[in-house]
Amino acid sequence: MVTDLLALSPDNVYGNLFRGSSRLLKGTARAEGVADLDSAIALAPESPDVRFIVADAYTYGKLPDAQRAFSEASFALAAGLNTPRIHAILASAYLAFGNQSAAAAEMRTHIELVTTELVQASALNGGGTLTLPLVPGRSYEIPVPVTAGQTLSVLTSSRDFYDTILVLLAPDGTPVLGSDDYRQYFAGFQWVAATSGTYRVRVTSFESVNTGDLVVSRR
Repeated sequence: MVTDLLALSPDNVYGNLFRGSSRLLKGTARAEGVADLDSAIALAPESPDVRFIVADAYTYGKLPDAQRAFSEASFALAAGLNTPRIHAILASAYLAFGNQSAAAAEMRTHIELVTTELVQASALNGGGTLTLPLVPGRSYEIPVPVTAGQTLSVLTSSRDFYDTILVLLAPDGTPVLGSDDYRQYFAGFQWVAATSGTYRVRVTSFESVNTGDLVVSRR
């Protein structure tokens, strides 16, 4: 038990970090969890790994704090910890700040980092559904033709795994919006197109480690 470890070694960085993160993720003893995380930072203030775990706890835990998560994740990234999840955390923070384009850019980076095989899918028209076989490292790029003023509604699902992530790219490749946990853990969005053209949805499982069918539907 980590509490036993800390009883013997109260200045153990791992013990403070693990207990603090667990407390926030479970939503129990939140004040004590915050104190644990602060202790871990005090013990290893220059560690990007510590800052990453703290950012993760403040993003996905029961005491969300977008500003704190953003600060800690930015520290970790600047210190050289350039991982997909860091960019997902930054994206979540940008969404909380209302900066959709910055969030989309971070989600695109996340997807790029987990992708070893980018597969071009067939176009997804209104009312259509694509069933895409995933293996670790594979992402799909799906053309979606839209006209100006049209509402584009896309939803992902799967019977084989949960947790997907996507980014919508404009015809010129600019990230427009990103999505993670739109409906439970599945990505999706509803968006009104400003201009006509063929946009592209780039999509995969969150860490791109899953095998199974990914379903992408357009209403």
